Amino acid sequence: RAQKNLEEAGVAHRVTLLRHNASKGLPHSYREKRFDFLFIDAGKDEYETYVNRYLPHLEDGGVIVTDNIFFHGLAFPHHKEDPRNAWIGEKIDRYNHFIFQHPALLTHFLPIGDGMAISIKRS
Repeated sequence: RAQKNLEEAGVAHRVTLLRHNASKGLPHSYREKRFDFLFIDAGKDEYETYVNRYLPHLEDGGVIVTDNIFFHGLAFPHHKEDPRNAWIGEKIDRYNHFIFQHPALLTHFLPIGDGMAISIKRS
């Protein structure tokens, strides 16, 4: 779907999509490359791992977009009373604090859809 959207926007020729299982690290041929943009939409308990793993490969001024950072409101205190879902809310809340306080990142949270974090890597 991302490729189709890039083509429709007329920018596909300027973008290289890396379709890869991010939990396995970068493919060997990409380990020395730097990136401008990272989109994270994965298991909520893996978000912090991905930032730590891929931040060194992000250019200064590069952007990280993290999707679903409110996760149906579970990241907010009033949802922590529900023990069935409290664990995922705690993971999201911990990640949100992590990315907001990260010294290498300037992060803003946007109430779009289920929440989005936009982080810019500081120089």
